[in-house]
Amino acid sequence: LNLNLESFDSIVAFLEKVHGEKFERIIILIGSVTSRDYFEIQYEEIAEYYRTYLTNLNYLFTRLIPLLEVDGNILLMSSRAASNPSFDAHYSAVKAGLEGFVRSSARVLSALQSAVTVSSGLILNSSMYQGMEESVRQSHEERAQGKLLELEEAGRLIWGLTPIKTIGYSGKTMRIGPDY
Repeated sequence: LNLNLESFDSIVAFLEKVHGEKFERIIILIGSVTSRDYFEIQYEEIAEYYRTYLTNLNYLFTRLIPLLEVDGNILLMSSRAASNPSFDAHYSAVKAGLEGFVRSSARVLSALQSAVTVSSGLILNSSMYQGMEESVRQSHEERAQGKLLELEEAGRLIWGLTPIKTIGYSGKTMRIGPDY
């Protein structure tokens, strides 16, 4: 299922679709954070950035947790930028905030549920990637050795690389990919 975190209406529509369902595993891939020039970004853009990827995601999480099965888990794909230097300080701050939010959210889950951040050095072929400056995109292409992943491929990879039972990892960040 797809949803647009930038649109509260999209979040509400998504939650209506899944209302009453139970899930063993929910994977949230965020691949469209748009990179901004650090010195030219406007206040409104910063506020929108954080509202979309922290406030809206917080709301979504609080509504998804009750939909987890007794031993279910939520996996939120983040980026190596949360703990490593990035071309965009605002992007890194949002990703670090997401990891902190998942850590805090893990405390409200039952003893058998888990919330885990999956931090990845994988390069996704996303609107964010397409919107990067040419020099930044070229640097990422070299690091990825020309192997960009589509969002669906990344979801399948995360699904395959993470254990079904993540209890011992709740609130933690699992790091995968070539940079770890």
